Formats: sequence, C-alpha cells, structure tokens
Amino acid sequence: MTQYAATLLASADESNSLRAQKQIRTLWETELDSLYSEWLQRAPVEGQGAIIAAQGTYMNDLAVQETVLQQQCDEETASLQIDAELARQCASLCSMLHHEQ
Repeated sequence: MTQYAATLLASADESNSLRAQKQIRTLWETELDSLYSEWLQRAPVEGQGAIIAAQGTYMNDLAVQETVLQQQCDEETASLQIDAELARQCASLCSMLHHEQ
C-alpha cells in the first residue's frame, strides 16, 4: 500500500498532486476501515462496543490533528503528515490482527 501511494504521488504533476493526495487518503481510510471491520468480526460481542469507540475516537483525533496541521503548514504538508499517521495506524492494526492468529 505504501509503495502504491508513493508511486501515485510521484507520477502526479503539480496540477494533479492534490487529486493524487485525495486518492491516497481514500485508499488509506478504506484500508483502515477494513482493518477495524476485521478486528470487529474477530471480537466477542461484548468487546465490539469498545472497538467501535476506539475507531471513533481515533478518527476524531485525526480530524483535530489535521485541523491543527493545516493552521501550522500548507495543505500538502498537512495531508502528507495525516497520510503517514493513517499508514502507521494501519500497520499497527495489521500487526495486532495478524499476531493474534
């Protein structure tokens, strides 16, 4: 996924850079949703509420981080940093899910 995102960004010229970044964001968010869904499916019913709450809390925190970053730096830099955070969260969930097996 990280390689695909890097290739997409590298192949975009300046005018398409924002569009490529939005595509990358969508890919990371889709992957993250998929990982949370996988975690939810594996969890016992009594633990599912905590997982849903964890996902909601993470996404709210991410939105706050993005707002702060957009005030501190340009939109492209903020987007790259949020994408990196999404990549870290995906890696963390993937590691947790696949080490449980």
